[in-house]
Amino acid sequence: MLADTPVICGPGEALTAFRLNTSLQTYQHQCSKIGGMGACFEYWSAQVEVSRFAVSGATMDWQRTMMMLKANCGENSLFNGFHFEFSEAGKWARVRYTCCKAGGAPIVIEARGLEQSLVSNFDKIFCPHSKDVSGRPTYLSSSGEALAFNRTIGRWSIGGSCSEVGAGVAPLGLFGPNFDVVAVSDFVGEFDIPVPKSGEDKGAAFAQRLKPMKGPPKRPGAPPFPKLETFKAEQPPYSAECLDYKDLWKSVTETFKNDAGETITDESKLEADPSTKGTELPDYHSCQVARCAGGIYGKWGKGDGSTAPENMMYSDGNNCMQGDSDRDLADATLEWHGVLRDKTLEVMGNTHGAICEVAPDTMMAHFGVGVSISLSDICQAAEDLAHSILAVAGPTQELAQAHKQVQIQEEGYAACNPIQIGFARAFCDIHCVRDAVIRRDRGIIRNLEHATRKTNKNMEKRIKWLVDANKVETGWQVR
Repeated sequence: MLADTPVICGPGEALTAFRLNTSLQTYQHQCSKIGGMGACFEYWSAQVEVSRFAVSGATMDWQRTMMMLKANCGENSLFNGFHFEFSEAGKWARVRYTCCKAGGAPIVIEARGLEQSLVSNFDKIFCPHSKDVSGRPTYLSSSGEALAFNRTIGRWSIGGSCSEVGAGVAPLGLFGPNFDVVAVSDFVGEFDIPVPKSGEDKGAAFAQRLKPMKGPPKRPGAPPFPKLETFKAEQPPYSAECLDYKDLWKSVTETFKNDAGETITDESKLEADPSTKGTELPDYHSCQVARCAGGIYGKWGKGDGSTAPENMMYSDGNNCMQGDSDRDLADATLEWHGVLRDKTLEVMGNTHGAICEVAPDTMMAHFGVGVSISLSDICQAAEDLAHSILAVAGPTQELAQAHKQVQIQEEGYAACNPIQIGFARAFCDIHCVRDAVIRRDRGIIRNLEHATRKTNKNMEKRIKWLVDANKVETGWQVR
């Protein structure tokens, strides 16, 4: 309220009363005519810092600020008025007040023409008069003094005073020890108040034509706030061999809350470092070992006989381990069948011999005439035949069994090794974890450096804006 309505008394008046009504948030002041008032001068109080300009909750701040603002005209002086000033950008407040001398004769300025004692001998108008032998013009003043070019020293001179050396034909712009040469310019004035017509009351006409005084000037706005630079963190790239994981590490899906508190699910693609794309890794690199480890999916391991793919994953290692288990089971089955065959033949041979020993002879005689059949002889002959057959079939079956077992061993040698694949893949993953940690740390450092540069630039822009806003505010208050 005080800043928008300055308390100012008119010329020849002094502030004699001031009343503040806090309940109505109004104030009244009284100005009185003072006879013989002297000259008036403008002063400023000490500039006090204001912590905040909030309307609510800042009463104590303003009370402390107002108590620190003092306007004192001193002895033999009268208070003519004051104006409360503040700057939100600069966070300060002060009081501009006017003090007038209590006594003294009124002082007026009466125009009496040009005071020659205050005018230098060189403050004259020189007009072109003639040309010298070099073609340069010679200038003369109304008092007869000459401004001419001295060819001996190469300088322009007025009497005994010479200018600096100049290369121009005319002396405009040259300086001397006690003069300088400038072009004559006409004063152009714009008169908004017309001259009164003849017969009119000049005082009344002048008063009518004067524009009514407006209220206090409008506080200027702050300069436009600068556009601050934004910063977006740069995601680090990764080694190409660490992203060669089929579709597992092509992208990463994250769920997080944004600045507005909304839950957002975002899918970001993982990028490979261009310097690692298409490069050949050394043969001792764990990822290169995992990429080259391979074998076959043999039929004894319930495979289709195809070659294992390059850069095998953990699931491929499980298939290789299952193939080893299936081959071990097939080999054990062959061993079981061989033992079962041998034991069966052994039991059959022992049982057949026992039967032949107890077999009785049979007599076939009809009407007293017949033949005698020896069952033990027939059984023995059958046993001999069986032993002959087993002597041939047994080695043949054993040879076939041994051949199958060799095939199983050869297939196991050519098959993929789950231990080799598993360890190589695990150590490749450990390498990728270390690579990601190193790249992430370096990326964080780069982002911090970039963010620091952006922050410093934004601080410079903001400080410049605060200074410019303070200049605008201060300039308006000083006026």
